[in-house]
Amino acid sequence: TSDPDCSQEVNIQHKIVTVNTPRARDLPGKLTLTLKSGDASLVEIKHGGSTYALGTPIPVLETGHSGCGVHTWHYGQEPFEFIGKQKGTLVLEAKVDPDPDDGGDGQPTQVLTITINVIKLTYTLLPEKRYLGISAKTSWPSQEATTREKKITVTSDPSQFAEQVVIKVKEVSSNPNPEYTPPDTGTLTQDSTDKKVWKYEAFMENVSEKHPLTKKVIFTGTIDDQDLCPPFDFEVRTVFAWLTEQARHQHGPNGPAHMPTEDDYNKAWQYVKAKYNLRPNNLASIYFSRTQNNDGLTLAGRGLGNRFCELGPSAFTGSRNSKYYENWLAATLIHENVHGGQPFRGFIGSRIYRLTHTLHDNDLAVEVPAYQEELRRADEVGLPQEDKDYLQLIISTVIGGGTVEDVTN
Repeated sequence: TSDPDCSQEVNIQHKIVTVNTPRARDLPGKLTLTLKSGDASLVEIKHGGSTYALGTPIPVLETGHSGCGVHTWHYGQEPFEFIGKQKGTLVLEAKVDPDPDDGGDGQPTQVLTITINVIKLTYTLLPEKRYLGISAKTSWPSQEATTREKKITVTSDPSQFAEQVVIKVKEVSSNPNPEYTPPDTGTLTQDSTDKKVWKYEAFMENVSEKHPLTKKVIFTGTIDDQDLCPPFDFEVRTVFAWLTEQARHQHGPNGPAHMPTEDDYNKAWQYVKAKYNLRPNNLASIYFSRTQNNDGLTLAGRGLGNRFCELGPSAFTGSRNSKYYENWLAATLIHENVHGGQPFRGFIGSRIYRLTHTLHDNDLAVEVPAYQEELRRADEVGLPQEDKDYLQLIISTVIGGGTVEDVTN
């Protein structure tokens, strides 16, 4: 069974019996496919890369007859490719005529009947594929369950085949990001009342995995364990990427599609804080601000109390050196927590503040300890070597008399 203009490979198995022929040898025969009923133009049949005409005998050879004696069966198989051209049903017969001059009896003892249904399958996905898939699953209790689920509805033409289709995960593709392999392939569940509807829940993203990456999951429909073409796919994004990357997403199959919101960003840093077991106890509050131009800015209220941190968009998009974005955010939280424990001076309006990355005369006293703490805990939060080198360059530059901006600008 396949979609029109899809290719489906089928192996036809055959066997030849020997009679009173103890001599060891290979067994020859001729395999033929013939039309039993239906319209032969529904499919194009290929064998060995060339178009096969029904009724044409194909020489076959069953190797390895050991000469063991009377009435011994030997097996072989021959691959055929069926290409659907238009919807409909046809029935073929396959048989092998053994060569009577080489130990066969010259007559086929079994005839294989092959029923081919050419159907059109459609998979409707919610959330839709153009919104770049769903989130990986996490044990973090604040994840919305609907963000990691995809609803798949099967329709077929002719319609009676839709409920026969069983959807399976074909593979979690190595492309993109071959360096990351999820611990499982996710879970598919068929609806108990409507057999045409399936729910996929994404694979787990373990909290111990410091470098998860977006993966493509490839699915196939099957009938009677026969794969149908074409397969279909969608992305399962990391928990962090689903919340923050600049692409539209939906909170569940029926939610409106939107770009990441302030709420999504705030959930992202809370997820990173929980995943990496961070304790930014020097900060009374943390929040995302689209207008913040730095990775982070730690402020204090009048009276030097209520230290709070603004996280800017760049904290969620990684350093200039790495694609491991959540790790950079984790390091930023460590960095800003150091600032939260430092003495504050200077006024802007009603707020006492310490501006990171801009007060050059304070970089040595203020920024170096924050970057040193990031570097000390780099392995804890999974910073790759290129980010470690970047932090070390900033530290060395400032200690040598330069500024943070000498590196970051």
